[in-house]
Amino acid sequence: MTDDDLDKTSESQSDLSGMGFILLFLGGLIGALAILGYQIFQWLKTGSWHPLPLSFVLDWLGTDLTPIYAPRDWHGVAKIAQYIVEMPLAFVVFLLGCGGSCYFYSRLGLLFED
Repeated sequence: MTDDDLDKTSESQSDLSGMGFILLFLGGLIGALAILGYQIFQWLKTGSWHPLPLSFVLDWLGTDLTPIYAPRDWHGVAKIAQYIVEMPLAFVVFLLGCGGSCYFYSRLGLLFED
């Protein structure tokens, strides 16, 4: 391989990592806006705000949240877990998109380092 071929490969890998970063970020942003849009639509329709916490999705997936809401021990950890599962779903989706895009970008950059 010539130096020109290596430069082209490096550029395409950089473009790929940049595109992955953008796609994950936009996915999180669009997902968060869609959830928020649904909540606003429901509010306009019914006149009352229907919160969508992370626990809504965890319940839908069949996750047993009993240890979080009725702990036998480690009550401080249970309070932290309660705080996390009661976070707004739109915020969690946005954070996952941002975090995932940053992780993807950094890992892909490490893979293609010279």
